[in-house]
Amino acid sequence: MEGTRPPEANPPGLGRYRIRVPSLPRRLWYFCSFRPLGLSTIPLASVGSIKCDDSDCLFPFPGTVNDRAVLTPKQFLREDRVLRILMYHRVAELKDTPTIDSRSVSATPSLFAQQMRHLARYYHVVSMPEVLDAVKTDQPLRDRSLLITFDDAYADFADIAWPILHQFRLPATVFVPTAYPGCPELAFWWDRLYQAFDRTRRTELRDTPLGPLPLADPDLRRRSLRALQNYVPTIPHDKAMRLVDSVCAQLVETPLKCGSVLNWDQLRQLARDGVTLGSHTRTHPILTQLPADRIREEVRGSLQDLKTEIGFALPIFCYPNGDHDATVMTILREEGIQLGFSTLVGENEWDSTDLLRLRRIGITPRSSLPIFSLRLLRPGMYLDAWRYRRMKHLPKEGFTPVQPMLSKEGGPLGAEHTVH
Repeated sequence: MEGTRPPEANPPGLGRYRIRVPSLPRRLWYFCSFRPLGLSTIPLASVGSIKCDDSDCLFPFPGTVNDRAVLTPKQFLREDRVLRILMYHRVAELKDTPTIDSRSVSATPSLFAQQMRHLARYYHVVSMPEVLDAVKTDQPLRDRSLLITFDDAYADFADIAWPILHQFRLPATVFVPTAYPGCPELAFWWDRLYQAFDRTRRTELRDTPLGPLPLADPDLRRRSLRALQNYVPTIPHDKAMRLVDSVCAQLVETPLKCGSVLNWDQLRQLARDGVTLGSHTRTHPILTQLPADRIREEVRGSLQDLKTEIGFALPIFCYPNGDHDATVMTILREEGIQLGFSTLVGENEWDSTDLLRLRRIGITPRSSLPIFSLRLLRPGMYLDAWRYRRMKHLPKEGFTPVQPMLSKEGGPLGAEHTVH
């Protein structure tokens, strides 16, 4: 028929996503420049049937029409049947804990208080038992539901974060690597490397798989540390821990300070006060770098530790560093885990999310209150998820101090942050 546009070809390898905005001209692009967020000019929405691959597509929505996912403005603004999950690590002033890697700090106390005030006013913050009950009964949570989680059980949670949460009557969940509370001499490998690089007087570290790493000035030292920290999770766990031991022995002669994790007495008191405790393995290995029997030992052992020390263990699990694959998820199911928390970025649609791959929003010191507020809105979450996917698809740079794997921009929305 005259005037009918022929169907567009579907280029090989392209995705199936589009956004429908009927009131606007076809092929119109919206652009937005959020430089304070670490974003330069990017397309917010393409109208019509523009296609893109998974890494380029800003809004990869579930559900399809004619083999294409379609989003209407009404659907885009829906708040029901969506669960937001925040991921924190530490709440502290950077100067107060010089022996712990500053990149594990998610917020200062004052910023955290502002964020919690915002959540108490505008969101329905739920506890982990509420989420488990909703899963069991297959009933959606209330609109604007949000879950607060903390990874690694750093000691400043009890001293700083929990009093602020308690002030605003907000529940929270702490994921515990259960081998650490009973062994104060233990320290996380990334904190050990941080201390060693911070205390050493050497100007070069020679014996590493990455070649010589310069330590002559603070900037080179920081970049060398980041390159090594990014390399460690990519190799088998036992080999990685031997490398950490070797590097620390080369850089410092005296033992490093440890004891940065909550002890069991503190954890029991927090549990009595209403904090939910969850499994984060026993020794915090990268599970995808372990054989299946070791993965099972880590999962089962951490659940047993919680039962022994706290009295019970909920069927929840947080992946160290967010790393997981089909083998890990199969073992979790066999061990009775119902909820698995990843470091994938975004929201969780009640009807379509894999409960063993729950997405979270990682909070960083750059998440000032305006940025924090934006990131919790649906457009902000999609921006976060889009940028995360883009970073995942970027070519990997060499592990060199001049071009370390970690860019200066860092994680989603421009934050320099380490996920553990």
